[in-house]
Amino acid sequence: MQKFDDATEVEEWLDTFDYEQFWEQTDPNNLNAEERENCDLSISQGVDKAMILKCIKATKRLEIIREQGLKVRIYQPPVTLH
Repeated sequence: MQKFDDATEVEEWLDTFDYEQFWEQTDPNNLNAEERENCDLSISQGVDKAMILKCIKATKRLEIIREQGLKVRIYQPPVTLH
């Protein structure tokens, strides 16, 4: 798994993936085959694919943040002296 500097970086990384890319990037060795089968089954039964993708991305984001002990990036605007 890729290393990240903060939680925002994880979210930005995950946001770029569609359903197939998500599985390719987050589970390249097919270790979560049962989870994917469950998602595929739900989609075949009529659950919105976009909703499934949103949920699995959120779950993966939280998992990565916890595993890597990441903090939230706090945006600080540049200081200007006028």
